[in-house]
Amino acid sequence: MAVFFRELETLVADGFIVKSSRIEPSINAMNARGGRLISILRALPEADYATLKANNPWIVAPLPGVMGWNGPVPAGKTQVIYLPESLEREPAADVRLTIAHEIAHCLLGHTRLPADDPANETAAWHKAIDLGFGTVEAVSAFRKKHGV
Repeated sequence: MAVFFRELETLVADGFIVKSSRIEPSINAMNARGGRLISILRALPEADYATLKANNPWIVAPLPGVMGWNGPVPAGKTQVIYLPESLEREPAADVRLTIAHEIAHCLLGHTRLPADDPANETAAWHKAIDLGFGTVEAVSAFRKKHGV
């Protein structure tokens, strides 16, 4: 059973979850990505949540069927965390690990290219494990399964 440190209303007030959107995680269109994202954001320790909030990422999780999108990046957003629609077809544990890993990149300040720097990838996996969103064995199996 996960320990939650904050309510859904806080995630909305902090801009991580919106009330309605075709491309951002929203209350009106909950899916596997949105549910796992909310669970992770609610369970982040306060210091890590404060870092994420300060880093102000734009979390993009398009609804199924959205084939493309064009528009402005919201004011003040510093980086993008992209959660593709294809995650909807993955096992829940893989969705959780993927989201935790991407949030870990943001927490660790990984905003520079190359995006697939091996040291940054390893650090993000370790951070996801340290936060309690996976185990060494689960991450190893995930990386082998997905070739990452």
